[in-house]
Amino acid sequence: MKNLANLTCADPMSEDAVALEINEVVTSYGLRITDGKHSKYIKAVSELYAIYNTGGTELIGKTLELLGKCWSDDCQAYQGTFLKGFSHYLCGEQVFSEKVFIKKMQAYTPVTFMAKVREFALENNIVKAHHNNICFANVLDKLLRKRVPNQTA
Repeated sequence: MKNLANLTCADPMSEDAVALEINEVVTSYGLRITDGKHSKYIKAVSELYAIYNTGGTELIGKTLELLGKCWSDDCQAYQGTFLKGFSHYLCGEQVFSEKVFIKKMQAYTPVTFMAKVREFALENNIVKAHHNNICFANVLDKLLRKRVPNQTA
C-alpha cells in the first residue's frame, strides 16, 4: 500500500517520482492529499496510484476535473469509490457528452449516489466489498440512461 507521506512530500529530491507527479496534478486542481475530511482534500492514496497506473497523470487530471464539475463543494466527492468509478467511466466508451454526464450526476449528491449503489447491491445479492466497482458501474449506467428533467434557471 502506498503511503500518504509519499504523496504529500514536497521535496523535489524525493525518490518517489510518481508521488511527486500525482501530488503536482492534485494540487493543480486546488486539492490537497491529507487525512482531512473537507471538500478540497483527498485521502484515497491507493486509488490515485491505481489511476496513475491505468492512465498516468492525464487520467488523474481528467478524473479530478470531472468530479469537480459534478460535486466540487462536497467533502464526499473525492473519496476512493468516486475516483475509481469516474476514472473507469473515462476509460470506457462514453455514451454521453461531458455536459450531459455532469447534469445527470448533479441530480445526486455523492451520498445519495452511494445509497443507489448500496440499493443495487442489495437487489442483486452482491455482498462482497470488492464488487463495489461493479455496483458503481451498473448504477452509473442506469442513472445516465434515465431522463433528467430540464432545470430552470
